[in-house]
Amino acid sequence: MQCIVETWNTCRCRFRKRKGKTSTSTVVTLGDGAKTSFWQSSWLQGQAPMDLFPDLFKLAWRKNKTVRDELVNLNWTRGLWKMQTIEEMACFVKLWDLVQAVQLSDEPDKITWSWTADGEYTAKSAYNAQFMGSFSEFSGTSIWKADSEGKHKFFAWLLVQCKEKAEG
Repeated sequence: MQCIVETWNTCRCRFRKRKGKTSTSTVVTLGDGAKTSFWQSSWLQGQAPMDLFPDLFKLAWRKNKTVRDELVNLNWTRGLWKMQTIEEMACFVKLWDLVQAVQLSDEPDKITWSWTADGEYTAKSAYNAQFMGSFSEFSGTSIWKADSEGKHKFFAWLLVQCKEKAEG
């Protein structure tokens, strides 16, 4: 998807789907910019520049550099000289304005994990996040209402009880 120009001075951008959930599972608070990826981290108004401006991302060089490295001497603009359309130029101006408003500090960047209460990443929380919303809770009471033989109901009920004990 691309950045769409409505007028010469406004730019509305469409978002594309991310391949992984990592970026949507983290909240980046920009400090010195040393740990935060310029294009791929969600540091610019809560969004990643690659999501806000996918056409510019395609043109960019050195896509894995940090915010601190890219803000020095406007390194993030390298490669963008290949812009060919008015839409790309309008998106460049919009990104320029957003980047100019950024002030780095002496504090380190803070990356918080969204799926735990303390904000720390755990493999368990990442694993559980993959399945969030993919299945519903099962109530064992519906087993007894099923139209089947009593022994089938009984063994299904036992199976559910063992599963609940294993999870608890």
